Amino acid sequence: MTKIFISYARKDGRDLAKRLYDDLVAKDHDPWMDTEAIPGGGSWSRDIEDAIDHCDVALALLSNGSFESEICRAEQIMCLDKGKRIIPLLVHEDAKRPVHLYTLNYRDFSDTANYESLFAQLLDDMLRPPDDDIPTVRPTPKHARLFNVPPEPMNFIERADELNKLRRTVIGDDTDRTIALTALQGMGGIGKSVLAAMLCNDPVVRAAFPDGIVWIAVGREANGIMPMTHKIATALGDPLGHYESEAAAITRLHKILPEKSVLLVFDDVWDEDCIKPFRIEAPQCRTLFTTRSMEVIENVGATPVQVDILSPEQALDLLAKWAGQSVDSLPDEAHEVAHECGRLPLALAMVGAMAGKNENGWARALHRLRNADLDKIKKHFDYTHATLMRALQVSVDDLTESERERYYDFAVFREETVIPASTLATWWETHGFDEFDTEDMLEIFVKRSLLRDAGDNRYTMHDLQLDFIRKQVGDDALPTLHDSLLTAFNPDGLDWPEVDNDADGYLYANLAYHLLEARRTDELHALLTGDDRWLNAQLEATASITAYVDDLNLAVETYRDPLTGSEIVRLATLWAARSVIHKRVMSYSDADLTALVWLGREQEALGYARLRTEPQKLFDGLMTIYTACKARAEQRGTGDPPGRPLLDEARQAADSILAADDRDEALSQLVAAQAQAGHFEGARETARRITDDRDRADTLSQLAAAQAQAGHSSAEETFRQASETASRITDGYSRAAALSQLAAAQAQAGHSSAEETFRQASETASRITFDWSRANALAKLAAAQAQAGHFEQARETASRITVDWSRANALSQLVAAQAQAGHFEQARETASRITSDWDRAAALRQLAAAQAQAGHSSAQETFRQARETARRITDDRDRAAALRKLAAAQAQAGHFEL
Repeated sequence: MTKIFISYARKDGRDLAKRLYDDLVAKDHDPWMDTEAIPGGGSWSRDIEDAIDHCDVALALLSNGSFESEICRAEQIMCLDKGKRIIPLLVHEDAKRPVHLYTLNYRDFSDTANYESLFAQLLDDMLRPPDDDIPTVRPTPKHARLFNVPPEPMNFIERADELNKLRRTVIGDDTDRTIALTALQGMGGIGKSVLAAMLCNDPVVRAAFPDGIVWIAVGREANGIMPMTHKIATALGDPLGHYESEAAAITRLHKILPEKSVLLVFDDVWDEDCIKPFRIEAPQCRTLFTTRSMEVIENVGATPVQVDILSPEQALDLLAKWAGQSVDSLPDEAHEVAHECGRLPLALAMVGAMAGKNENGWARALHRLRNADLDKIKKHFDYTHATLMRALQVSVDDLTESERERYYDFAVFREETVIPASTLATWWETHGFDEFDTEDMLEIFVKRSLLRDAGDNRYTMHDLQLDFIRKQVGDDALPTLHDSLLTAFNPDGLDWPEVDNDADGYLYANLAYHLLEARRTDELHALLTGDDRWLNAQLEATASITAYVDDLNLAVETYRDPLTGSEIVRLATLWAARSVIHKRVMSYSDADLTALVWLGREQEALGYARLRTEPQKLFDGLMTIYTACKARAEQRGTGDPPGRPLLDEARQAADSILAADDRDEALSQLVAAQAQAGHFEGARETARRITDDRDRADTLSQLAAAQAQAGHSSAEETFRQASETASRITDGYSRAAALSQLAAAQAQAGHSSAEETFRQASETASRITFDWSRANALAKLAAAQAQAGHFEQARETASRITVDWSRANALSQLVAAQAQAGHFEQARETASRITSDWDRAAALRQLAAAQAQAGHSSAQETFRQARETARRITDDRDRAAALRKLAAAQAQAGHFEL
């Protein structure tokens, strides 16, 4: 009995799926489809994973709905990842096939009149051995990369029901939404961010968004949407040159997101203006945001998912974990503590960590919670957060005076900022701490759930905790605290570019903010506009110009109308600095970018390239960097060659080139690079974007040859596409040239169709009536035949060329091919047929160089003949050029006789 997993979109694939299910059951097979097999209350993710794990074959029903469905995409990629046989079935004739299934042949079930015969074929397909099955390829699935998604927190508890509900809402396909917004709503400290992060790490969700899951920390202090768009662009590998203004950035996202499968997660949204610009019609993308405000949800038209407080059992479980106890060992007071904490996860974590420290911890915690000054707390915080703030007040009061002082230091950091331990160590050294003291202090805060460990010796803080300590410090004292941090980094008052104790780069990203908050605005203005030393220091530290541009934007945003005369001058200076930056970027040539790569500064090179606004120049810059990185890795034999993301970024730049010819040329260049790197599926997808049939046919031919050489089984399909494309070309010359290129590629791959394709190319060229075009077409054919090693056919084709220049060109290429193959005498004889002294000298030069490289004794004689031929050229310039090229070839070959 064959176990069969059926993947389909409910909106338009259910009927065929149900019919297949019933017929497979009737044939004694064991099919599985979600509406038939998931029990009420079952876990969507777990049940689907189990069904895929145990299936023998997966049927992927391809409909218009399945192409847009995250569930279907997740199911398909999970099947590939687990090595399952997949048979795609077309529900609609015009249904798009996802990239990861391109290499699989499919059965067309779109014509229901043929269902019975197709079903019989399907049964036969499933019974075949894997080696004979119609799906002959196991494509490598593409899993979502996680960008800035926070790690799993300490002592978290699984909230399976909430996660299931959220997952169904975000990636369910029972909707026609093309702008899909989901809002995770609940009060502060209730666990929204943790639940959102759990969703991002869910295997089904990751499979549903192969282009990435991008986490953007927003917060109440969000500084406009520009930093958010920059984070999205960076995650997707899109050049920042498209994101110079809000309008340009949003326009760019409207262009690229409809072609992506991305989940955008905006954490802690307070203002609807932070979400509205991202309401983008992109059928395969989804947007999730966390918020406390129902008003924001209603105003942006999002689907809300409520996050409730923990159940009594969950609350006790979380308390026990933070206290380091088992649930069974908790005293009666712990139940009352859970009630006093409102069963809020953040409050439970802080109080549980405090209570677990000593024997009387629970009674002590309960007493403090019940006796906290609630009226005082309510003066500073809204009523909904009073319970949480009471727990926070109790937890902070439980710290020693020294611990509390250091905890209040966190008031200077921005919301959603990741804080390196080294930054705190530098600051706290002024308070007599060494690095071990700093580690101990941070460990105390983390274990008390007053701080979160973000990994890699970096830390984050919940925004409510930040609100609390800022209220404790007070607005008047905050500038002094910022000044204290700055002084710790720069005790001698040096110019900031000269400060070199920022190992983790915190200062390079945040100095402007701290200067602003310390009210050292003159210093900030001088830093950004005085000279370029700070810019150069940031470039060296971050390998990107983005940080400096962000600093300029931050400084500009501080100016508000009405402005004084001096403020107008300063603002104009900042705008001028931004203009200078863009001019500086444009002054970097491709040669400069190559030099930076060879100096080991490829990230800096990328920073400059990505700020190019013209798509053609951007593409050229990215490909220059890719080529230089590849050459550097090959020459040094160390380090990894450039990866796929850089080529993906180049493809996006190529897609933006307006001129069709230039765009096709760029895409063809990109296909060659992708094929050389073994990225065959991406190369074929890129080739499909080429609009000109001649260019696309040539590119597909080259790709197929590369696939065949690598032993990739999709070469056959690519050759077929190249042939179909060439056959559509109406211009005789272009079709003959495309067929010649295809035949050469087929011959190189040992393909049986090469002879027939050469014949078609010959017939097509012969039918061209215009002499010049026919001659050039035959020259292309002769060159292709020579490239394929068909030397006699190439010579015969060249003899049919009536235009001297074209015939000489064909014979010269034949000489080069014969020489490369070691057929030196044949090459010499072919060269003698060239009537033009210029072309014959060039052909003899190539032959002599090949002979010298092979150590052949006749090289000297051939060089002599080439020299005599070159001297007979009557035009002075041509003769001088031919002799220079000959001298260079002789020097390279080590033949210095005149």
